[in-house]
Amino acid sequence: MTIPIFELSTSIHRLMLKFIYILLFTSTILAQAQEVVLDSIMSAIEMPINTDKKLKQVENLGTTLNNYPQDFLSPKYKNLIPYFEQSITYSESKKKLTDVLRAKTYLIEVYAKLHMDKELLILGDELLMYPALKKMPEYSLLLDNLFDSYRGLEMYGEMLQIIDLIYNSKSSIKSKRKASSFKYNAAKIYYNLQNYEEAIKGFKKQATIFDKKGNQLHKSSMINNIALCYEKMKMYDKALEHFNIALKELAIPDNDTISNSPEYRAYFKFVILGNIAKINMHNGNIDDAIVGFKNELAHKLIGEEYYIVTNAYLNLAQAYYLKNQPKIALKYVDSSLNAMSVYDATATEIKAYELKGKILLLNGNLEEATHYYKIRDHIKDSLAIANAARDYMIATAKFDSENQTKELEAIRNQVIITEKLKSYQWIALTIAIIAISIIGFLYYHTRKDGKIINKQNKKLESSLHEKEILLKEVHHRVKNNLQVISGLLQLQTKKSDNPQMTDILNDSQRHIQSMSLIHQMLYDQKDIKLIPMNEYLKKLTDQLFYSLSGKKINCHVQAATIDLDIDRAIPLGLIITELVTNANKYAFTHRESGDIWVSLIQKQQDTLQFMYKDNGIGFNKKIDLKKSKTLGFKLIHLLAEEMDAVIKITGTKGVEVKITFSKK
Repeated sequence: MTIPIFELSTSIHRLMLKFIYILLFTSTILAQAQEVVLDSIMSAIEMPINTDKKLKQVENLGTTLNNYPQDFLSPKYKNLIPYFEQSITYSESKKKLTDVLRAKTYLIEVYAKLHMDKELLILGDELLMYPALKKMPEYSLLLDNLFDSYRGLEMYGEMLQIIDLIYNSKSSIKSKRKASSFKYNAAKIYYNLQNYEEAIKGFKKQATIFDKKGNQLHKSSMINNIALCYEKMKMYDKALEHFNIALKELAIPDNDTISNSPEYRAYFKFVILGNIAKINMHNGNIDDAIVGFKNELAHKLIGEEYYIVTNAYLNLAQAYYLKNQPKIALKYVDSSLNAMSVYDATATEIKAYELKGKILLLNGNLEEATHYYKIRDHIKDSLAIANAARDYMIATAKFDSENQTKELEAIRNQVIITEKLKSYQWIALTIAIIAISIIGFLYYHTRKDGKIINKQNKKLESSLHEKEILLKEVHHRVKNNLQVISGLLQLQTKKSDNPQMTDILNDSQRHIQSMSLIHQMLYDQKDIKLIPMNEYLKKLTDQLFYSLSGKKINCHVQAATIDLDIDRAIPLGLIITELVTNANKYAFTHRESGDIWVSLIQKQQDTLQFMYKDNGIGFNKKIDLKKSKTLGFKLIHLLAEEMDAVIKITGTKGVEVKITFSKK
């Protein structure tokens, strides 16, 4: 009897969990031993730190702390902070800049191990301003801690700056990260920033490094990453080409111990084949895709990469959903959700619950589908709240850092003024006292006014932030309501036996989905007023051709980088929906394939032109939109009037529609 793969995965996960529990138990014993050592060192240092001998003891404490794991310290070790703060104060009193910088660098190490990110960012920004630190060995320690903090907070732009500092620093040799890995780190950051062109450049450079070393497995991995970038860019032919190149590189042996492991190579081979299966699924080769995903799951034990297991289950669920086999699809989507218990996979979990809702909706279980959509929305909302809290912490850290920098600059200016006053002792004492009094008076009132302004600015920023969140929530709820209406129309379509009524319901559903997509994009992006039309047109046409079937129609979308408000975007989206739907029904009556071109360009500074064109049968007469009895043309005419647009339609060689309208 063959064991179903979704049952087999449960047994494998239990074995993996047992292994993880053993590692955790071992690391706990090691951490306890390290805590004993650290406690003994701390007890040997008498507070306060007011001698060079005690300062040296605290520096030794910092060196010991640096050798411990990143997540070693528990919150009880916040009492480490006063040791380094007193070291800073003592070093400043002795006017020893190197000792001050060293103590501050070790304090950052404490912040890093206690996950005090805000304090770390503020102090880190301050230390980066000191050129003297770049000549000290502690400079690499500062850069490493800033890099790890930026990575945890997803501050990808700052990560790129730190990578450049590490790479260009002479102390990078002593860093925890080798210089050869910087290109790969930068490529991963560009991938997270969705700058796939720069990511491809970085992966190619790293592949060249591995090729020179003869490490074919890692070279194959970099080429696989390049293919994933092309997949994200929807350049599926290029992606498939590079996946096949990765397979060829993997077949070449090398001298690396891990690479020569047949089990690991077999595992990675099926990872690549799983990626190829996703391309097959996109191209409609569902059966081939299913074989690839199942083979990937069959070799998952060697790699122990849980996110690959989770996505393989999810891909299988998607494939069976596309094959209209909801029972099997439900089993695999449940297996995917079970696999997520091993690691944090919030984004994948959202996709899984959304897919489960779609499958249940396909089965006619509207109430149960709505339940899982609510779970998805709850997770999305929780993630959005967590991201907002993180962004707020980063913003306040930057704000406090800028204020601290201004305060230091003000103190520095005051010192300069004082020194100048000393150098001009021939000036009458009365004039000096008056000048100092005026400066003090102005400084006091400037700081007082600054605090009032800062307080008012914070209130305004808080109020603006709350309004933006509420507006995003409105878009979110509107999108959800439109999706529920779309789902209801889909159920009515299945119940209707009237083909004409079915077409009307399907057309209505597509119009609703075009509007829902706009509200989804406004919710997902930072700018809640404008819609990026190049992204919207691509998503809308992909969505339309996904819902339409029967003919192989190639859609070519060309859109400039143009942002429109919702009053322009919704009518334009409805027009595109109507034109593409009509083309699918009537333009290619005696053909199985055809082409459609959709473009949006800027003619003048405030004038835009939308153009639709197909190579269908067209029509051999002029059309008066105002007198046309066709519902589609009436709708297009009404929408164009709503946009105050000029519309022109010709149909001698296919249908061509030009709509010229103002951007504002």
